[in-house]
Amino acid sequence: METAELTSNSPDAGWMTRLAVRYAQLWCRVWPFDRGQGFPAVRLMTLATEKGVMQPTWLEFRPGLWMRLDVRDLLQRKILLKGEFDPDCTKFILSSLAPGSVFLDIGAHAGYYTLMAAQLVGSEGRVLCVEPNPAMVKQLRENVERSSLSNVAIVEAACTASCETRMLYVPDFPLSVKCSLACESAGTSQCVEVSCVTADLLCQQHGVTRIDMMKIDVEGAEMHVLAGMVGILSNMRPKIAIELRAGLLKNFSATVDDAIDFLQRFGYAVSANDGHGNYFFSYAG
Repeated sequence: METAELTSNSPDAGWMTRLAVRYAQLWCRVWPFDRGQGFPAVRLMTLATEKGVMQPTWLEFRPGLWMRLDVRDLLQRKILLKGEFDPDCTKFILSSLAPGSVFLDIGAHAGYYTLMAAQLVGSEGRVLCVEPNPAMVKQLRENVERSSLSNVAIVEAACTASCETRMLYVPDFPLSVKCSLACESAGTSQCVEVSCVTADLLCQQHGVTRIDMMKIDVEGAEMHVLAGMVGILSNMRPKIAIELRAGLLKNFSATVDDAIDFLQRFGYAVSANDGHGNYFFSYAG
């Protein structure tokens, strides 16, 4: 995929921001190694943002899809500089959707997968996305609105095994993507109180009777999410992209094998593993 470009009507901080981002994008294109990619351009942009010289930048990363991206955030930085994030997971999710499909995005962050899925499923399809971090929810809503998507429902909550109130641990930049219900996974004691809901109840509340594709990325709490969607797994049988990292799961007294065994009991089989912690499941009967 070619790197996405800022367009002339990008509502960003001005020509200096556009020039800095284009310089960093060019650097990433020509730099021959994964290590050090984007440096020193990224370092300069980060400092400029921290000093208030640069603002988070609007990027049309795919035709008609906009994200307001902050270079200080590791995930958003990749999208800003390369126009995409996690190509294998992106390919699996999008290849599992079609016009009219229903997509459930648990741990939506700023909406990278939500936006692409919403555009693909179209007006006859639906996207239900769940994100507990208040700062990310604000950014997610802005991105959905800027992209003129009317088929997205945003739920500000955490998906777990029960409906309750819990503390969400939220690290600062550059690791804001690492917010978690376990302080060990987030690496911080900084937290906010959030509402929790099961995926099964969420579907009932929103009248969702079919899910074709589901993505789960909750920084170690994946087993808690799965325990709250027995109805979905039994009756809807969507394809699933789920992040399973041993170090994060350990903080919730779980393992990668626990998650695989749990899904196998509902007839699922691993169809692929991208080597970066993402496992892809399909119903095998």
